[in-house]
Amino acid sequence: MMSVQNMSARPNVSGSPYLSGIAAFVATTLNLVGQDLVQTAASTKMESLVSFFQRYGTVVARILVSMIYMMTALNIIGQTLAAHELAAYGVPASLVPVMITAARALQLAGGLGLILGIYPRISALALLLFLIPATLIGHAFWLTAGTSLYTVQLINFFKNVGMAGALIFIIATVSQPVLLPRPKRLR
Repeated sequence: MMSVQNMSARPNVSGSPYLSGIAAFVATTLNLVGQDLVQTAASTKMESLVSFFQRYGTVVARILVSMIYMMTALNIIGQTLAAHELAAYGVPASLVPVMITAARALQLAGGLGLILGIYPRISALALLLFLIPATLIGHAFWLTAGTSLYTVQLINFFKNVGMAGALIFIIATVSQPVLLPRPKRLR
């Protein structure tokens, strides 16, 4: 039999530093696990938001870039000035309508490619290859220095430079979202 004195000599297990250390460890571990779960949930939501923006932001950007080409292709923006400039550069008059029609066809195909995500990188490259000579011929601001057309040509030249930058960005973006589903091997 144990005496009362022996019972009081026993260590108090519930108040021992050993158990309180374990309790502190468990509490800290649970706290960290809880924080990791909250951070994981927050990270997942953030990644989901970023993924959503990347997918649909890229599509919206391609549509916005293609608008100017579509408007020209559909003759909403006329090409009479371009036709006059081609003739001024010495292009035969019989060839001017053919070149304008070919440019419209290229802009229509490239614009639709960007909008629908049908080979958007190739579409952007085709539009860029069209845009470079069109900008150099159509908006040669250095030839209009000192005239009232200088500012207009300068603005249009650098507008086209900005459009070229957007097309280069589309070309450089490897993983492009599509609006029309395609087989995986073609992506």
